[in-house]
Amino acid sequence: NEKDYKQALKAYQEIITNYPSDPQIAEAEYVIIQTVLQQGQGKRFSDLSQKFLTRYTYHPLSMTLMFQIAEQELAGGDTAGARKILQDIIGKFHQNPEADKAFFQIAELDFQAKDYVPALQTYQSLLKSYPTSSLRPVAQFKTAQACFYLKEYQKASYGFERFIAEFPEHDLVPQALYYIGASLYSSGQKDKAAAYFQKVVASFSQDIYSFKSYLELGKISSEEKQHVKAQELFAKAAAAPDREVCAQAHFHLADSYTTTGEFQKGIEEYLKVAYL
Repeated sequence: NEKDYKQALKAYQEIITNYPSDPQIAEAEYVIIQTVLQQGQGKRFSDLSQKFLTRYTYHPLSMTLMFQIAEQELAGGDTAGARKILQDIIGKFHQNPEADKAFFQIAELDFQAKDYVPALQTYQSLLKSYPTSSLRPVAQFKTAQACFYLKEYQKASYGFERFIAEFPEHDLVPQALYYIGASLYSSGQKDKAAAYFQKVVASFSQDIYSFKSYLELGKISSEEKQHVKAQELFAKAAAAPDREVCAQAHFHLADSYTTTGEFQKGIEEYLKVAYL
C-alpha cells in the first residue's frame, strides 16, 4: 500500500545518506527506482533511471533497468526507442549471458514486422554468441522459420530437421514437422511433403498443426484428383479448434463438392464459412 511504499523509500534513502560509500548503494538506489515504478510515478521513474544509468553505466542492475525501460517503450508503442535501448544493452553487456534476451527481442521485433533478413541475422548472432542460452531452441526454430518465409525452402527444411534433432521433446516439434512438409510442398516434392504431414497427424493428433496437416493433405489429394479422399481430409481439418483453419477447411470442402457435382453439399459448406 501507499504507506508501505513511503516507508520503504524513506528507509532506502537513509541508507544512501548515511552510507554513501557502501558498495551496495547501487542496490539501494535500484530498489528506490523500483518502488517509484510500483507507485506509478512515471516521470520520476524516468528521471531516476537516467541518473542511475549514468552513474552505474556497466553495473548488472543497469542492464536489468534497461530491459524494464525497453519493455515500457514497447508497451507504449515506441519500437524504435525500445530497439535503441536493446542495442545499447548488447553494446555494454555483450559478455553477460543475460544479454541474449536483447538479441532475441530485437530479432522478434524484425520478425513481427516481417523483416525476415535482419531477423534471421540476429537469431543467428544469438545462437553464435550464446550457445548455451535457454532461448536457443526458439531461436533455432525461428531461424528456420525466417528461411521459410524468405522462400529458402532447402535451408528451412535443414533448419527444422536440426531443431527436431536437438530438441526432440520441444513443444514446437509438431510445428517444425509441418513446416518441413510445407517447405517440401513449396519445392514441388508433394510425396515427401505428404509423408511429413502424415507424421504430424499420426503423432500429434490434438495439436493445431495436426488439423493444418489434414488441410494440406486434402489439398494434395485434390490436386491428384482423389476427391473422395480429399473430402475426408478436409472434413477432419474442419474439426479444428482454430476458426481460420476451420474456415479454410470448409471452403476447400465446398470447392471439392462443387468439382464432383455435389452442389447442395457445396452450398452447405460455403454457408458454414460465411457463418463462422
